[in-house]
Amino acid sequence: MRFPKLLSPLWYTVQAILGTLLEQTALLAFGMWLLPLIDIHISWWLLGLIMLANLSFSIFTYVMGLRALRKLPFGEGAGIIGCNGIVITQLSPTGYVKVRNELWKASSNKTLMPGEEVIITAIDGLTITVISKPTKNMLNSKIRE
Repeated sequence: MRFPKLLSPLWYTVQAILGTLLEQTALLAFGMWLLPLIDIHISWWLLGLIMLANLSFSIFTYVMGLRALRKLPFGEGAGIIGCNGIVITQLSPTGYVKVRNELWKASSNKTLMPGEEVIITAIDGLTITVISKPTKNMLNSKIRE
């Protein structure tokens, strides 16, 4: 999968490192020079603890961001057409459907009730078009006809 140039994992890593270094420098300057100017003195260990907490938070947000960048996007390129979903809100003609643990706005040419299984037939922007998934009873009745 190709990332846009500004969102590539390498560029994201460089930005995360530079941002964290800038944050750590600002915390150190604030604790060592600015606070003493207004007669507030904090100990070195407390400043170190604050910097360590900030570093931990930066690492956590970096990891979460990298996971988000690597996650495959839904859409036409992700092959969502033909996948199954479950109706969350009544479709008459629009409502919401859950597909692959994502909530999608959906439309259908007939009314579908919550809990019904559907199949995605098309995508138009952020709206999917669905049809009711055939059940065994529906298939048996069509065979008899």
